[in-house]
Amino acid sequence: MRKPLELPEPLGTAPFTLTKAWELGVHHERLRRKDLVMPTRGVREPVTGEMDRISRFRPLLEVTHGIASHTSACHLLGLPVPGFLSDSTHISVPKGRDAPHRPGIQGHALTLFPGEVISLDGMWVTSPARTFLDMAALLPEIHLVALGDAIASLGRRPWSRQDVPAVPPDELRKYLDWKRGTPGIRKARLAAQLVRSGVDSPPESFLRLAFIDAHLPEFTPDCPVIDGFGTIRHHVDLGNEHHRIAVEHDGEHHRTREQQRIDARRNALMQELGWRQVIIVADDLKNDCASAVSKVRRMLRSAA
Repeated sequence: MRKPLELPEPLGTAPFTLTKAWELGVHHERLRRKDLVMPTRGVREPVTGEMDRISRFRPLLEVTHGIASHTSACHLLGLPVPGFLSDSTHISVPKGRDAPHRPGIQGHALTLFPGEVISLDGMWVTSPARTFLDMAALLPEIHLVALGDAIASLGRRPWSRQDVPAVPPDELRKYLDWKRGTPGIRKARLAAQLVRSGVDSPPESFLRLAFIDAHLPEFTPDCPVIDGFGTIRHHVDLGNEHHRIAVEHDGEHHRTREQQRIDARRNALMQELGWRQVIIVADDLKNDCASAVSKVRRMLRSAA
């Protein structure tokens, strides 16, 4: 059997619509060869190579004339998606149109207002605030708060998207105040009361919420550590300035030698400035952060 003709770029490395292929002069017989699969009608995908999730969204949105929403919007916006949610692609259309019904796609017909849809990399996506509201129907409250924390902290770190503005917690709450009748609105409003900015990851959100549930003093995300001259010397993941206690969540990257050198300098600085530290690792997050809560409670007692 003859080797199939090479596809023009970028069709050979990413999913594409039939319309795009025809525009580039690809014959319909070439599109039936076994080196291409059909994830849904009107779309082809090369069987070789690794396809990232985001590259799969574009042709699906094109053939459905839809808007990425729910978990799909989260992926495009660079927001966390818990692993327990289904891997379906969520595509929405404005109310009055038929929601798309295709294998692997969860379709929605939404009442959308100006500002609730944005253009991102040439794709239509629900705005961060609207995505928070839609996700309220899918997430338990603790994960919804973590999503809100991420929305309020967009662009905060170099690895997050810099072209999507953060939504401060008070703006998110104001947005939800005027929404009526949307599934999950009550849960969204309750969760929004707990959203804070300055959070780097969902584990930090889970820790903060566990401290609230345990009736511990409030710990502020990205808490500044100030020396005697009023200069900010450091920011801690979670801090209580009154008790001068810092909670640092040390993830996997803290095992590298370079990060350990940075952490050693951090530890020396905190000791110099009179702050006590509680270092939290992965095991401390198990069982609703029970170990982390115990560590912080002991530190508070010793500081009293």
